[in-house]
Parts: sequence; C-alpha cells; structure tokens
Amino acid sequence: IEACLISFALHTGEKLYKRYKNKIAQEQQKLYPVALTTASSGELQKITPAQNQTIDLDKIINRRLKLTAGCIAIAVIGLSHPAFSVLAAGLMPYMIIPILQRAKTAVLVERRPRAEIFDSIGIVVMIGSGYVVTSSFVCLTYYSTQKLKLATENKSRKSLVNVFGEQPRF
Repeated sequence: IEACLISFALHTGEKLYKRYKNKIAQEQQKLYPVALTTASSGELQKITPAQNQTIDLDKIINRRLKLTAGCIAIAVIGLSHPAFSVLAAGLMPYMIIPILQRAKTAVLVERRPRAEIFDSIGIVVMIGSGYVVTSSFVCLTYYSTQKLKLATENKSRKSLVNVFGEQPRF
C-alpha cells in the first residue's frame, strides 16, 4: 500500500510539474517588474507595473501560501499516518520548483549568493531526510517573505513616485 501511495505521490508531482511548467516560468519573469524609467524629455515618468500585474503577483503568492499551508496540514497529519506524509512530499515539487529556478538563475546568471540558493539546498535535503513538515514550513516562510517583499516594493515605488511628482520643474 505504501509503495502505491509513493508512486501516486510521485506521479502527481510529475503531472503538476508538467502542467504548470509554463506558468511557473512566466511567474518568475514577473517577480521583478520595472518600476521607473526616464522619458525622452528627461522627466521622470511613472511606469509602475499595471495594477493587474501587481494583483497577479499577489494572487500567485497567495495561491502558493495556501498550498503550502495545506501541505503543512497534510504533513502534520502524516506524523501519525505515514501515508499523508508521502502525499505531502508529492505536493512539494510544485512549491519547490520556483525556488529552484530562482536559485539556478542566481548561480548561473547573476553569479552571486542569494537566499534562494540556501533555501533550495535546505528544502531538498530536508525532504530527502524525511522532514516534510519542516521543509513545508521553510516554503511557507519563503513565500511569506516574498509577499512581504512585494508589499514593501509596491509601497516604496508609490512613495518614490509621489516624491518625484512633488518636485518643482525648472
């Protein structure tokens, strides 16, 4: 029975990965939208991300937070019933793939250490060691910090536009 559950969890994780592969790539490109740019006349022109783009990012992060919270609940139930722990481990690839992609970008493109590198290593090691609850909690903290970061960037962007909008023109 446990072997069937393991194969079901792996199959489910693989299907989720294939199904949302394109969506995840698009989500990663949206994480750092351009906030401000200068116009040809030299004035600072407000090019904030469209309201719907900010809402899209917020929806993406909220969806991942809900999934992670559900995975934590399933993993906690899995402490007494191991079959649920396997099911939670099958859901983990959907939550981990964006973190792994950001870590790959940090290593190969940016060539600098970022939090995603250490998070991805820790999560993969924890899942391999059987600490599904802890790895789910790390994913929850990661997406919570992403939500906080998005809110801070939006607030900073709005205040910066307001500051430059109040300056006199010469």
